[in-house]
Amino acid sequence: MNEVRVEKAGNRILIGSEGKLSGLKSSIPGAYLRKDGFWSVPLEFETCLMLRERYGKRLVIGPALTDWARAEKAHRAEMKATAGSLDAELKLLPEVAPVLSAAMASRTYQRVAVRYIADTRGRDGRRRALIGDTVGLGKSAEALGGILESGAEGPFLIICPKTAVNSTWRKEINRWLPEDRVITLPDGKAAREKILNGLADVAARSKTSREPAVRYALDRTWVVVHPYAIRTQTWWVCPECGSKTKYTSKPTDVLDCGHNKYAGTVATEHESNFPQLFGIDWGAVVVDESDQILIRLTGTPNLQRRGAELLRDRVRPEGVRLAMSGTPHRSKPHQIWSTLNWLDPIRWSGKWRWVGKYWETVNGTFGGTTIGEFREERDEMLAGELTDVFLRRERSDVRSDLPAKLYPGTPLYGTDGPIGVWLEMTPKQEKLYRQMEKSATAVIDGQELTAIGVLAEMTRLKQFACSTGQVIGGEFFPTAEGNKFEWLVGFLKELGFPDRPATKVVFASQFTKLLKAFGEGLEADRELAGKGSTMRIGYITGEESQRTRDANVESFESDEEGSLNVLLLNTKAGGSSITLDAADIMIIDDETFVDDEQQQLEGRIDNREPERKIVPRSYYYLRSLGTIEEGIAVGNAEAKAAGKRILDGVAWARKYAKEHR
Repeated sequence: MNEVRVEKAGNRILIGSEGKLSGLKSSIPGAYLRKDGFWSVPLEFETCLMLRERYGKRLVIGPALTDWARAEKAHRAEMKATAGSLDAELKLLPEVAPVLSAAMASRTYQRVAVRYIADTRGRDGRRRALIGDTVGLGKSAEALGGILESGAEGPFLIICPKTAVNSTWRKEINRWLPEDRVITLPDGKAAREKILNGLADVAARSKTSREPAVRYALDRTWVVVHPYAIRTQTWWVCPECGSKTKYTSKPTDVLDCGHNKYAGTVATEHESNFPQLFGIDWGAVVVDESDQILIRLTGTPNLQRRGAELLRDRVRPEGVRLAMSGTPHRSKPHQIWSTLNWLDPIRWSGKWRWVGKYWETVNGTFGGTTIGEFREERDEMLAGELTDVFLRRERSDVRSDLPAKLYPGTPLYGTDGPIGVWLEMTPKQEKLYRQMEKSATAVIDGQELTAIGVLAEMTRLKQFACSTGQVIGGEFFPTAEGNKFEWLVGFLKELGFPDRPATKVVFASQFTKLLKAFGEGLEADRELAGKGSTMRIGYITGEESQRTRDANVESFESDEEGSLNVLLLNTKAGGSSITLDAADIMIIDDETFVDDEQQQLEGRIDNREPERKIVPRSYYYLRSLGTIEEGIAVGNAEAKAAGKRILDGVAWARKYAKEHR
């Protein structure tokens, strides 16, 4: 049999043989035949494994590839050992952040994450990691510690959901790093521009200044912004006529003006909401809830993702690129590629090449690719590939002191199926629901409500499964009537409202209008809101200002008399990065089609601050029988099981740690 010779050539592996090599293109994603007769495949450790499996002893490996593979294997083994440890030695953190370091003494798993962040390396030598610890394990503290342990100097940029800017990140930095400076952006344009211009000016002077005071001013400065701040439109600028063409990742030779793109050097021009952020060399860029902020569904990134890419490239060589999410793939495991590509665009350059390694794919007749079943035989290969970039621990792995979640209710099918509080609709709900289901139109008090399109119809069905409503000016407004509102009123009374509530309660829905209607309904209830009532209602829906949101969170978390004790929360606007541990109970009025959003939502009360109190947390899922909510519950349960299986497959750290206890 002919030898098959392989050697490293840049970021590719070249394959040659005296005989014909067939089947490489279909068996190894990214393989192609060069004009000189050599096959070229991606430089990846997994590619080496597939070549070894394919050619066995026929394989002759060149010295450059041998050295690269040995170094890659050693780094993965080192990171696996770190991630699987029960504790880790920290060199810098005890000195530079004594308060944070001391707090981690009782949570040694956080020290492991700090060490992991400080030690991981990408193809370009930069530190980069995805911290996927489940909700409530303290990823923000791990991120702060990892960046400081790495020795990187500030300023540091944190991109997070708007609700988390002050209520989570400012709070955490002030708590653990009391000597550090935190900069957030106020709502007023003039005040915001003053802060940004000042920041940019100091950053520019610090590059050349020899004055210690100037450099120190940014060494321990943390800038926290929400995703809107980084939105950026990129343009190709024609070298011949100067006209602009919107940037696209897809290859194209001709610009909108008709000139050839490659006739000369084509410059790019960027238009950003806050351009000052893009002129700073950052010591770290952190993306919190990365599954939302970094998502890339098409070939060309959206404005938010494009801004994140440009900021990623502003991280200094000794700096840190860090992504964080307790639900890193938004119920579709292959979407984790979006985050991997942001962290290390050299290694994870092609989405479909990467997806093709682990999932069955089918090319459509009219274009596009459909992703099928996960290739179970490649579980270990996926785990190995993510070893040195993805740290994932379940709460049960590292916090055995925390009680399990409780899901009161009954299974949908008697003894099987999703557990929830399954309710019959009221007659009025039933009538409206069936009208919409049958003809996409419902008649409410003589007013027609028509759903145009499948998605609109599904939304109306979900709304009628929650309550009745009214039509004003052709627009639907939910009312505090129906099976779920009736259940809510009765349940609050059982908890001791309005006089002696046993606990604070979070009530969540994806529909802001429904939350407002239910809030008004509770305040109108004579028993709950009568004379002497202690019920205090607050909202986090996305309609409130940042100041109001922060005040509502602070009041809800307070033990003082007169503080909020019922919080009405929008699933998306308040479903991430805030802590509401004052509540022992969360009531979920309706589910989205993405189970990860439900997991994030549950995490808001899931013993996120166990030093305050540790109690079992109960989650009441209100679901209407015979409605679209049955299908959503079943679909989310299946997606959760599939995603958990794959994440469990890559959570090798847990298995390793248990073996070494």
